[in-house]
Amino acid sequence: MPPSRDLRTEKEKRIKALLNFVDAVPNRVSSDKPDPSLTPELLAHIKSLPLPLPSTSTSLSIAKELDEKGTALWNHVTRLRRKDDALGDKRTLSLLRVFAFLVLDCGQQQQSSHKRKDDATSAKAKALMKVSASNGVRLLKVGLKAATACLDIGELESCTRALERAAVWQDVLDKSEGNGRDEDVKGRLCSEYFVLRTALAWKQDRLDLTEHWFSKITKQGETLDPQAAEKLADLLFEIGKDQMAKKNYEWAAKWLERAYDVLAEQELENLSEDSAELNMSIIQKLIRAFVAQDNDEARVRAWDLVTLMEQDYADKMVVWLLKLELLSSDRTTDPAAYYTVLQRMIRSAVLTQPNFKTMMYHIRKFKDKDPHLACKAIDELLIDRLCGQAKEESIESAAMTRIWITLTTSENADAVSSLNELFENLNRGLERPFTSSATHAAQTLIWNRIESTYSQNHFDMAESWCSLAAHPLFEQCGELNQAKLARKLILCALGRHNLDAAREHWFRMTDVAKSAPITRYLMFKVAVRSQDDALATDCLKKLSKTSSKDATLLYACVVDALQVGNQKEALLSLQTVLKKYDYNAPEGVHLPALLRTTGRLMVNGLKPEDVANDVDMAEVCRLFEGAAVQATRSLRQAEEGTSSQFTPEELDWFSKNSYNLCLKFCTDMHPSYLSRMLICGIKFIDLLIPLSDSEQQEGLELRRTFCSFLTACANITLARSEDNIEYSLQNYTAVREHARDFRAQVAKHVASTTLTTGAKADLKAKYMHMIKFELEAALKLSKWEDLDGLFRDCWTYDDSSTSGGWDTLADLILIVHAEAVNADVESSHLRIDRSMKTAASNNNSDPINLSRWLRCIFQIGLGIDETISLDCLDKAYKIANAAIRASQNHTQSQAQASIGQSYPEEELEWLASTSYNKAVDAYCADDDEMCRTWAEKALMLAEAGGEALKGLSQLLREKYSGLRWDK
Repeated sequence: MPPSRDLRTEKEKRIKALLNFVDAVPNRVSSDKPDPSLTPELLAHIKSLPLPLPSTSTSLSIAKELDEKGTALWNHVTRLRRKDDALGDKRTLSLLRVFAFLVLDCGQQQQSSHKRKDDATSAKAKALMKVSASNGVRLLKVGLKAATACLDIGELESCTRALERAAVWQDVLDKSEGNGRDEDVKGRLCSEYFVLRTALAWKQDRLDLTEHWFSKITKQGETLDPQAAEKLADLLFEIGKDQMAKKNYEWAAKWLERAYDVLAEQELENLSEDSAELNMSIIQKLIRAFVAQDNDEARVRAWDLVTLMEQDYADKMVVWLLKLELLSSDRTTDPAAYYTVLQRMIRSAVLTQPNFKTMMYHIRKFKDKDPHLACKAIDELLIDRLCGQAKEESIESAAMTRIWITLTTSENADAVSSLNELFENLNRGLERPFTSSATHAAQTLIWNRIESTYSQNHFDMAESWCSLAAHPLFEQCGELNQAKLARKLILCALGRHNLDAAREHWFRMTDVAKSAPITRYLMFKVAVRSQDDALATDCLKKLSKTSSKDATLLYACVVDALQVGNQKEALLSLQTVLKKYDYNAPEGVHLPALLRTTGRLMVNGLKPEDVANDVDMAEVCRLFEGAAVQATRSLRQAEEGTSSQFTPEELDWFSKNSYNLCLKFCTDMHPSYLSRMLICGIKFIDLLIPLSDSEQQEGLELRRTFCSFLTACANITLARSEDNIEYSLQNYTAVREHARDFRAQVAKHVASTTLTTGAKADLKAKYMHMIKFELEAALKLSKWEDLDGLFRDCWTYDDSSTSGGWDTLADLILIVHAEAVNADVESSHLRIDRSMKTAASNNNSDPINLSRWLRCIFQIGLGIDETISLDCLDKAYKIANAAIRASQNHTQSQAQASIGQSYPEEELEWLASTSYNKAVDAYCADDDEMCRTWAEKALMLAEAGGEALKGLSQLLREKYSGLRWDK
């Protein structure tokens, strides 16, 4: 088959495929479901068109068919674009337009059946010569519309393809001949073609091509029609804006001038209504381009344009804005000139929202040049324009700007007076105060100035700012903000040392604000400075009752009271803190330091009259008891691996101070508080001993011994004085506990080699006292089974160091014996004989007491063991006989003085008589030996009575001599 035939067949196939695709496109583009393959296929056909037609007899029919189907497709796409609910996206529809145009273009081509190898240009010219001029106009219009659609969506490649084919038809029209009307159409279409070429080159960022195609427009030598001029001016304006955005200000000015010149060549009445706005936008942008160049020549040209605009648009907002822009760009501009333009704008401009925002923008810029005039401009805007029109939102916005400018540029005194004057004028001109949001914004701005002036100790000025923030214009600030301002006023008054003013501000607050914790803290500061203890106490109570566990404000009260020097209130604050935390402390607070500080304030301020005050001492006891509990808990946790806050130094401080306080006020302190404090001291010592070395331990143990002794003394006093039997018995129980503890400690100390003899003697003497206390406690508690052990312990230290205690011990033994008899306790259980004898053998005892004890022992012995009674008789004789010899060896005066120290006559008479009666009883019982023993003892005692018992002695001898032994 010849090659030409194969080529023709291939062309026919391609044409047929194209026609089939054209037939399928309407259905595919109108389908409910988008066809994702349509766009790629369109792009492929756009690149391949136009196709060469086969040089056969059917070429004309094919061209016609392509023209018809291309026209139908174009119309279909146009209808889709006009529908509000067009199914296809803009890109697809724009590509369809280009495709339809290229199909039409393809249909208009005719080729001869014999293709010669001539020059391509000659062949093209011959083909185009056969196309009618009307079809050329039609195709150029379609091609320009398709190119415009692609250019609008940024489909630059397809736009380029459309314009390339449109160039063919533009060339055809350019060479064709026609009448005047046709020439106008040709000129318009050619201008539109060059405008699109210019736009495409700009979009492709090819300024060189842009210049080239723009020069084509100017080379036509004909004036553009108004519509084309507007389009070109708009395009040039967009190019100028684009260059402005890229900061190519000279190029921007060049393109904008071209845009301005294009419109200037047209008669105004021939242009559309939008052309005036376009012209104004061009001039405005051109002026800004000149200003941006920042040179004198450009600035002069900008002023010329502004002057020109002012002639045509004297009252236009844009003219004032351009003037302001020019003035603001000139560093040498007089602020008064800027203010004059602003003033004209404010007085004349329509107060729309955009205009208002524009005014405020330039006022804020003017602030940097002259803040005073800027504030003046805002005041005129607010008072003269906005208040009259009741524009609430604009008024509040302008007022916030005014406050901001004033606060950032003015001194304190001038700023307060200036703003106060403005607020007063606004308050008179407005029907209601500012809204809550505006109030919050204004007070936030003012609050920053309040804080800065207060931090600089400018309390008078800070108070003025607070008063300004509380202006009636801001009455919708809410109760919380009102309270906040009132508290700041109180602080300012405190800073000025004006306590009356502080109270006055407090009285003006609402009840809720008064009760707020921070308010109460401030009033505590006022109270401690004015010595108002009642108010200070009330504030502390309110603070301690707050639901939060945070005691920060209470700590602040402590610090403040200490700074002022009011230790009483500082102590009360610390006590309140400790009670709030149950004598503990929150995280971050060193509990021992807190307790120690409180304790030091308590102890240092105590006086004897304070110690007698139950309330004061109860607080002291609670503090040390709380410290003991916390120290015990802390050390227990330390054993589990947690670090303890209570160091040995802290424990030593508490133990020493509790002990020293008891020693200092032992006679003034109530025994119950004395006992509690001593018990605390014992607890601290017990915690401290394991943490100390051996030398320190001995001293601590000795102190603990004395604490136990004093505690037992305090408890015995309470037990004896208490009418409540149950409470008394509780104290006796405590006596036994502490007495046993003391006696156990004494044993260690007496065996120690470090204590002096005097110290050991003192401990032994105290030991005897503890025995007596335990005997008394056992008696009261009816612990009869413990008496034997106690009596045995009486002789643990039977030496001269304990001699002073036997007197009272003997009295106690007598009482014990009497109670035992009443309780029907067997006498064998009572080991009292030795105790009584030891007491009676004490040389330092009073003869009268001795006689009484001997008589008691004598009587007790009769029921237990008669040898005890006989020993008592010997002891009585020895004492009485010693007194007689002493009187015989001394002078008369000395003898008279010793009479009071002799054994009582009536006691000797009773012992002698009772002994003889005992002898008679033995005689009757035929116990001659015991009879003689008792009788001889009786005679011995009667003779020891001297002259006073002489008669008794003779009587007893007569009766004794009359007894018969041989019966």
